[in-house]
Amino acid sequence: MQFQTVRFLLSLLVVFSLFSAPVFSEPVTAPHVEVQLVAAQESFQWGKPVRVAIRWQIENGWHLYWRNPGDSGEAPKINWKLPDGFAVTQTFWPTPRPIAVPPLRNYGFEKELLLVSEIQTPAAGSALGSASITAEASWLVCQESCIPGSATLNLELPANEASPQPSQYADAFTAVQAQWPSPQSPWQFAVKIEDDFVHLEGKGPAQFEDAYFFANDRVLFRHAEDQPFEKTDDGWRLKLPKKNTFPAKIDRLAGVLVVEGKQREAFEIDVPVAATAAGLSQSLYAILAAFLGGLILNLMPCVFPILCLKVLSFASLGGSTRKKALVSSAAYSGGILVSFWALAGTLMVLRAGGEQLGWGFQLQSPYFLIGLVVLLLAMSLNFFGTFEVGGSWTGLGQGLASQEGNVGSFFSGVLATLVATPCTAPFMGTAVGFAFTQPPYMTLLIFTSLALGLAAPYVVLALSPALVKLLPRPGQWMVTLKQGMGFLLLLTVLWLVSVLALQVQLASLFQVLLALLGISFGLWLWGLNGTKKRIVAVLFIAASSYWAFTRGVHRESRMEAGEHGRWEKYTEEAVDKAVHEGRAVFIDFTAAWCITCQVNEQVALEVDSVKKKFEDKKVRLFKADWTNQDAQIAKKLESYGRQGVPLYVFYPGGSQAPRILPQILTPQIVLDELDKSTAPLPSTD
Repeated sequence: MQFQTVRFLLSLLVVFSLFSAPVFSEPVTAPHVEVQLVAAQESFQWGKPVRVAIRWQIENGWHLYWRNPGDSGEAPKINWKLPDGFAVTQTFWPTPRPIAVPPLRNYGFEKELLLVSEIQTPAAGSALGSASITAEASWLVCQESCIPGSATLNLELPANEASPQPSQYADAFTAVQAQWPSPQSPWQFAVKIEDDFVHLEGKGPAQFEDAYFFANDRVLFRHAEDQPFEKTDDGWRLKLPKKNTFPAKIDRLAGVLVVEGKQREAFEIDVPVAATAAGLSQSLYAILAAFLGGLILNLMPCVFPILCLKVLSFASLGGSTRKKALVSSAAYSGGILVSFWALAGTLMVLRAGGEQLGWGFQLQSPYFLIGLVVLLLAMSLNFFGTFEVGGSWTGLGQGLASQEGNVGSFFSGVLATLVATPCTAPFMGTAVGFAFTQPPYMTLLIFTSLALGLAAPYVVLALSPALVKLLPRPGQWMVTLKQGMGFLLLLTVLWLVSVLALQVQLASLFQVLLALLGISFGLWLWGLNGTKKRIVAVLFIAASSYWAFTRGVHRESRMEAGEHGRWEKYTEEAVDKAVHEGRAVFIDFTAAWCITCQVNEQVALEVDSVKKKFEDKKVRLFKADWTNQDAQIAKKLESYGRQGVPLYVFYPGGSQAPRILPQILTPQIVLDELDKSTAPLPSTD
């Protein structure tokens, strides 16, 4: 009997100790803050949520940051380590306040921050009867200077079948809940984007005198500028000043709206942004920019050889009529137009399905690269005279006057479009980026203007007999020049193979080279004439092509960070961290298949004067390599209003807005941009 009494008392002691255990971690003291992990209840029930919080007590004059810290700073981060079956389902941020640090404006908290998280517990409990919760917290506490801090906080929370009792911190949880923005608001919202402002409009009574919007995304608005508020006939309007980094297309506007009247109220809002057609002036500018971009595209190294070959066809006309020349130019232009329409349609369909694709996306496919390599290799062998399939096949010679010649001209236009996609000309990037923010009809109209610009030089020649007369008479020089163009095409083949080498395994690349040898042998055999030889030639070409497309497409990207030397591999997190630290940052959005990118790197970014200036300014260099499909890079390009590479973005440091450099670079352009930076140069020690 005495033994049973002792056991009963021990059991009571265990139960009492279980329920009286402190439901908080020991406070951790760090520079200018004290932080601990606390719970709202003394215990939890299996299968029901429990709320815990990181509590920062902040020294007077110092502050922590909101999820969007504003012009500078960094939001607190929490890495939870929970028992199996436990999961954080929601984190509740209190409404922030603007914190002026002239000339900047940040968003954050002073004196105290209680960041509450809700944890869902599993239905089946543990035999241990408690849960060990760990939070690895990091933060940035700032006054005029900033000090990073971190702590690992542990909390042992007991399980209890009965209703949990409030903990000693329950009042703090109740108090902070009043600071959470309400998920319901009394207004119907609309968002309109006009020039340099976003208009957030509320339909309904405005029983307040001022308002302020804290966007969730820090890249949208100029935080340090005022947000003009005005009442309208049926509600109110808040004008939000756009940043240079405001994306070309935005689907939703989310954040916290604070209204100031008899009392301060806050509302969590998430408003869809209706697609709006651009103004007439914007549309006309985009159409003109597209035409100029297509025109300049003819001078790009990937397109110029094709244009030269087409111009040679005029010299070969001899006494042919102007009408035949016009028909040929119409066929060539038609090939370009149809190809651009197909490209625009494919992009629109794939993007509507959620794909992050842009200009030149097809060169991210090994299948397309192999097909283009085979086509250009065959053309180069044809130019060398290894085999003939009729002059009309390349759009050259007297066959231009026949129906077959017009078909050849059409496919020459298709080919010009195919080889143009690795290049981006001035004006073109902005026009294409704008095109995909507009309704489909405007997208097609801009791509049509781009195609007409590419076709323009050939059409001008067809319409101008005086210009055609300036061309030399047909002769042996045409054969010599044609063979010279064959070497240029072979150079293009080598370049495309080097691009393929960055997308597939080394063994696969060897299979492609082996197949190219087989195709070359087949074409040579075809040129020997004879029915039997041509049958064998067709078998060789077909078998080699099948071999290339089945054995040469095993992907393996070897574009690692270390291969770029002093350039770091781009990640959005690394760039954000560097920018928030006030560092100057230069981002090179590039791809191995982009000839313009490669030329810019060699003539502007890798010259000694520019490299030295980068070092003197302590600029962090990031290379965003888009050789292979990368949704993160595609999304970032779109945020700058672009759909393809090259793109060069320079963050001067401090609070200065990022600058977008021209698509064609010179050393002086880069040096001038770097010299404009007035931000203090941070130490890298």
